[in-house]
Amino acid sequence: SLDSRFVREFIQTSLRRLSDHSGGWAAMDHPNQEESPAPITHEPESGPASGTDRFQEEKKGFASFQARHFRFEDHYRPPPLEKWLRDLSEADPKRRFTREQTDGLLQKWADACKALQRRAPSVEEILRRIVSERKGQALPTRLEETVRRTVFGPVDERALLALQGYSTELYKLYELYTIPEEEYDFQIVKQVKCDFQIYKEFNNVCRALAHVAEASPDLQQEWELFKPFAYHLNAAIRSLPKVSAVLYRGANFVIDTVAYPVGQQGSWGGIFSASSDRRQAVSFVEEDLTDIRAARQGSYFVILSDEARPMYHVSVFPEEMEHLHPLEQELQVCSV
Repeated sequence: SLDSRFVREFIQTSLRRLSDHSGGWAAMDHPNQEESPAPITHEPESGPASGTDRFQEEKKGFASFQARHFRFEDHYRPPPLEKWLRDLSEADPKRRFTREQTDGLLQKWADACKALQRRAPSVEEILRRIVSERKGQALPTRLEETVRRTVFGPVDERALLALQGYSTELYKLYELYTIPEEEYDFQIVKQVKCDFQIYKEFNNVCRALAHVAEASPDLQQEWELFKPFAYHLNAAIRSLPKVSAVLYRGANFVIDTVAYPVGQQGSWGGIFSASSDRRQAVSFVEEDLTDIRAARQGSYFVILSDEARPMYHVSVFPEEMEHLHPLEQELQVCSV
């Protein structure tokens, strides 16, 4: 159950002004921005570019949402996701991905399957991972209690591949320079994010499709490329137990409130992610997270959801407290 005073407080401030920093929509971003999300043995990329911008949205398009595009036909039978990933580099006419990248993603999935062994991680394991990613900082009592109340079941291996395929960042090694040695050359390399990410290209096509009655030939071609991934990811999200939760999103721009009249139904399109940790919603738009009220410009969304699927127990970034919703999920504005 939700505390009525707590809900009332945040409903009244659901579109609060926040600080206008870099980022765009940022419901949740990896706070350890100078580090790679996966262990590496090379010099990692420095600076704020390591954030997971799959949580960024477009400014336009809410009321025009076309949910029908994401209700898959009963006769639709896509290839297995493993095959889709292995074939992606050749199937993509824009050549945005390499076989090396998708093979690396599949290896991470195999490692995760081996670690989980078809079981759900215990609550204590989940809490330890979250605290570890928070650099030892304990979770607020409210969030810890939420984790302890949540029932986490085992995730099917195919569903796990879809979830990790969506949330994993693709990286590449970039050679900075080589130091000649007598017996061998010593290379200095760093790991940088790839120019194209599966989740970002996937969300781009979903958001474009979500707000048109009929797709253009180019958009239809993009959708046909990513449609198998959409099918498997949507099924994976639906396989997760759903919970009722108060969730948060943030933006570093001020929305046009006229486009959000109370009672309006719609969505921005793409996979709708949000965090149960309200600090995550302002991590891109306000550096001082100790006082959200000190923020200067932006928008703050509070979502009351009874269709949220927590996935942070199998996420690469458990500290983000990420919850997902199916592609066809619609929202209704209840306060501005």
